[in-house]
Amino acid sequence: MGEEVKALDEFELRLRGRAMGLAYAIFTGLALVSVLYSAIAADKGFWFPSTYDEFNGVFWGVFLYAAVLPAAILSWLVDQSFNQE
Repeated sequence: MGEEVKALDEFELRLRGRAMGLAYAIFTGLALVSVLYSAIAADKGFWFPSTYDEFNGVFWGVFLYAAVLPAAILSWLVDQSFNQE
């Protein structure tokens, strides 16, 4: 697969679009679940980040997850589509 969009063929463009859409949907769903957990944790006394170090860990975890998720889904979709042929 190419890195430049103009070098991609139609199959690669569709695959890339599906991967980005799926990654966005998964990330959005997890963000909504984390907001729901935060609301419940605040009421019930569950763990919730309260110090700078805890928020820093959560931030970097979310950042790395967001950065890696599209590539992970793309590699999974490529592997899956080549195994179906």
